[in-house]
Amino acid sequence: MGIKRKYRAAIIVAAICVSGVVSYSAYVYLNRQGQKSVAEKKKIVYRQYDGDPWPKLGKPKPGDWLYAFDEPGQTLAEYKKDLRNRKNSQRKRIYLQPLGEFKGKDEKLIRDMTDYAQIFFDCETVLFDAKPMPRRTYNKKRDQYNASQVLDDMAGNVPKDALAVAGITLDDLYVPDLNFVFGLGSLTNRVGVYSLVRYRTPGADEKLVLRRSIDVMTHELGHIPGMGHCVFYKCLMCGSNSLKESDSRPAFLCPLCLDKLKWNLKFDTLPRYRKLEAFFKEREMDDEADLIRKRLNYLDEKKRATD
Repeated sequence: MGIKRKYRAAIIVAAICVSGVVSYSAYVYLNRQGQKSVAEKKKIVYRQYDGDPWPKLGKPKPGDWLYAFDEPGQTLAEYKKDLRNRKNSQRKRIYLQPLGEFKGKDEKLIRDMTDYAQIFFDCETVLFDAKPMPRRTYNKKRDQYNASQVLDDMAGNVPKDALAVAGITLDDLYVPDLNFVFGLGSLTNRVGVYSLVRYRTPGADEKLVLRRSIDVMTHELGHIPGMGHCVFYKCLMCGSNSLKESDSRPAFLCPLCLDKLKWNLKFDTLPRYRKLEAFFKEREMDDEADLIRKRLNYLDEKKRATD
């Protein structure tokens, strides 16, 4: 499944190959005509964040997302110019819609995801009561649900004050001609649906399942407020070509993508980081908590140096 080198200004679906199958991540690719090259954009971005220790992306290797897909990158200026979905008094909440039954550890998982979304996006996040997957979307031969049809069903029930609505399911999803998809999103309708069923791989404990679940949720919800894939730093918003590549990216936004989201949602960086740190400490997710602590130390030092 190829992607043209010159992107039209439209919402398209980007394919992510995962062990011979494909999952989906939808976002806006802008017309590249007249745009700066990725190399030129890197100079702009790295100059803007000169001295920041956040790790940059290296040269992509065979099998990596950026080895397969030629993405244009998105600077902060481009994000501000092209933004179509911005938080305001009319669009101010995130809604999570469980689709299907969540019991026991899965019920705790969806509640943890709700708490995390509220901190990560600094938006009131509402957890709807669970409802069944739409019956018409079920394919009996495949024992899977058609993700495109699920989105169509969700699009008719978007609250007026929604910045985004995310359907979360433990059922397997697909689109025609593909074995399965982890998720699918529609920017124009502000909805997405994501399956968690394939994150419980052999040997994955509940901490890893939670990490994978909040990663896919925040990554995909990050597209709905207009963030493209990051091509500059190791970042939550990097595309991933496999579960292994997805696991290797940080659970957090790089300085550039954080500034994009901060500009849109108008949050205060330091209190947000402290809440994220507390979230991970409470769940004994030490690697994530330590990374945030290092970031807070860097920002504190930077602030003292400029005072």
